[in-house]
Amino acid sequence: YRVKTPRAAAAKQAEKNKASYREEAFADIIRINEESLQHGTLDPLTNLPGRKIFDERLAKILEHSRHYKQVFGVMILNIDEFNAINQVYGSVFGNKLLSEVANRLQTVLRQVDTVSRYAGDSYFFILPELSNPEVSVLVAQRIQDSIIQPFTIDNHRIFVTASIGISVFVSEDAESDKLVKNAEAALNKARASGRNTYRIHNQLEHKLNPDDESLNQYFSSNTFLEKLVMLYQPYIDINQDKICTVHAMPYFNHPENGMMPFHQFIHSAEENGKMVEIGKWQLREAIQQFKSWKTAGYRIENIMMSATLSQLESDNSIQYAADMIDKAGVDKSKIILDIANINAKLNSEAFKETLQALKDADMKIAINIMSLGRLALHNILEFPINYLKIDELLVKGLILNLDNEAIIASLIAISNNADIRVIAEGVDFDNQKEKLKELGCSIMKGKQFGGAVPGNELFEVATLMQSENEKSN
Repeated sequence: YRVKTPRAAAAKQAEKNKASYREEAFADIIRINEESLQHGTLDPLTNLPGRKIFDERLAKILEHSRHYKQVFGVMILNIDEFNAINQVYGSVFGNKLLSEVANRLQTVLRQVDTVSRYAGDSYFFILPELSNPEVSVLVAQRIQDSIIQPFTIDNHRIFVTASIGISVFVSEDAESDKLVKNAEAALNKARASGRNTYRIHNQLEHKLNPDDESLNQYFSSNTFLEKLVMLYQPYIDINQDKICTVHAMPYFNHPENGMMPFHQFIHSAEENGKMVEIGKWQLREAIQQFKSWKTAGYRIENIMMSATLSQLESDNSIQYAADMIDKAGVDKSKIILDIANINAKLNSEAFKETLQALKDADMKIAINIMSLGRLALHNILEFPINYLKIDELLVKGLILNLDNEAIIASLIAISNNADIRVIAEGVDFDNQKEKLKELGCSIMKGKQFGGAVPGNELFEVATLMQSENEKSN
């Protein structure tokens, strides 16, 4: 038999008390939710709680959280470019989309959570009883993963994205209206960052979003280039079993957070007006490395570089890039520009003119399917692009989700008809590679073929991985 020590007994009692507390707290929240329905009406379009119900619940959850000394979150979600969707497809279609979004949102929340249609395409959330503030970020990611799956409405398959602002209650002096205003401020940041993302507004913002605050001290100075590092990741043509393209990816070597990829520091760089300088730096680095590989006898069809519209639309930037490439003695048709953060400008004439200018300069263009967000598949044909990138979110669920397989198959078929090559990202497992090959995609990047490494290590790592794969087969 086992002797029960006072410490063991105390631990057991603590667990019992914790379970009892959770039951009491959750029961209290469910009661609050039920009572609020008696004082307000449901939104007739989505059947979600309306504004009055949300406001009442928020006030009572705030009181509840103060009593139990618990963290809770307020989130606001906007559908990106919803007004444009209404203009293209009509308001009846838009209303059906709002209803479908509401249905999907309810599938990723707990019983104690609230999602309300507050106005237009704005959905407001209350997330009570969070174990810590970071959980709100996980919920936002889960919501975005759900929203980004395609919607089929009136025989149209449409992709949409969402921007999310988060505010977290961790201080007893916070009020309901302040939490909502903070969430709105965070939402505005998310939308300004190119959309299809989230931002969090609280005292932990520095920790959770280093690209917003802690990076500003570096990008507001003139020494930020010293902390930039270029890493390279191969794209493999699996039909020819060779590296066909290399992606040159800038990283910021943060003293505390380590190596941060492009998408994590892009917002601070843009806010501080450094994107043009970064563009020139990465062009010099990538071209020099490309020439070094060529001198060493390595044959690569193309080198890809990340770019943003703020870089490309600045005065003479495209001509500057073309002149630099010519001066280096590199064929401009070997350069692929992977354009990020385009969702907000898809319908602008300036965007189309930028793409046409790149094409006229003989450079190639790649766009991620998720950047096309709200567009139906046939709209891809409107853009003079050379490569369509299948996002790793789609590839991740390829094996277990038949819908993902159907989406990717459609993308490949449409792209082939338009003479656009398809690239798959995030290919981490052999079964993903084989399924993509079966669907007709031959260019892939992911852990299956090697991660991002310094230029002088790229071919050494790729050769080693190829040798190991051959042994395993």
